[in-house]
Amino acid sequence: MEKRLSKTYDVKFLTHNTKNFFNIPNNKVVAVGRGKFGKLGLCLSYIRAVLVEKPDVIIAYGLNSAFLCEVARLFIKFRLIVSERNLRPNASEISLYIRRLMHFFMADEIFVNSKAQYEDLKIKYPYLKINIIRNTIHQNEYLIKNSITFGANDDLRILGIGKYLSQKNILFFIDIIHRFQECYPNKKISVKWFGDVDGYDKKKYFAQCIEAIDKKNITVDIELHPQKKEILEEYAWASVFVLPSFSEGTPNVALEAMLAGLPICLSDVSDNRLLVTKGVNGFILSLQNIDDWVAALDEITSWSVNQYQNCALENKRILERYYGAKNLSLIENLVKN
Repeated sequence: MEKRLSKTYDVKFLTHNTKNFFNIPNNKVVAVGRGKFGKLGLCLSYIRAVLVEKPDVIIAYGLNSAFLCEVARLFIKFRLIVSERNLRPNASEISLYIRRLMHFFMADEIFVNSKAQYEDLKIKYPYLKINIIRNTIHQNEYLIKNSITFGANDDLRILGIGKYLSQKNILFFIDIIHRFQECYPNKKISVKWFGDVDGYDKKKYFAQCIEAIDKKNITVDIELHPQKKEILEEYAWASVFVLPSFSEGTPNVALEAMLAGLPICLSDVSDNRLLVTKGVNGFILSLQNIDDWVAALDEITSWSVNQYQNCALENKRILERYYGAKNLSLIENLVKN
């Protein structure tokens, strides 16, 4: 999106977490931080940065960013486009109602990235005007090179990516690995999870995950890491991507895994079903049954090179149909108007 909009506009990224971005020049990033006041300091830092930058348009991703921009709009004039990214955010119903009421009064445009979220918001908050603009994977600009060399009897290399919060359901992910180890003790698997640990809640959940691995006596090679900027090399390492979240909009990490040619195992939430053709490029699975996840991973261990190649082709077809550059044009029109 930045590349597209930068042809006409001066685009910058306002963020406290620069590890999220790939190949973004430093002069494009307006970094903010917590300072000695923690979360309050972070909020004040965001608002101060908006006042200093004096933008014409802000595209705010997520509830917290939108809230801070809406507060900043009390002091400075700019156009605000709000993008809600999650069907069921970690917030109380009262908090969500207040946030959405602020959208109504302070935001010029609101868009979501999934049909499920669009329908949910229209039922609960009929006064909001909402558009659907799906996430975009630009296959020419953002290609992940992954030679398909996996095949039957190869080690299973499982990759998960998501911030360390209960929403991403990482403790369930650990349970899956534990059950797989019990069911198939002779199969060799390697597991990696990468995610944001910035903030008290994330650090606490990260510690719970480490404790769960120790308590369950998981002996397979399992690694939990903070997020990393060079995440593309991990997609190239993996042979399957797993994301058992409780809630999503459209998970960008799943789209990236598809672009890498990987099979994906996703929970049956939001629009995830759009991403998967069962047994061809992965599986949509219930969070009620760990054994279904174990069976899906076991099936993937028997895939041939040809099946992996068919998976990559199906990924490409789905990405082109739903998540192509046309979505960038919709965002560009919002900014232009």
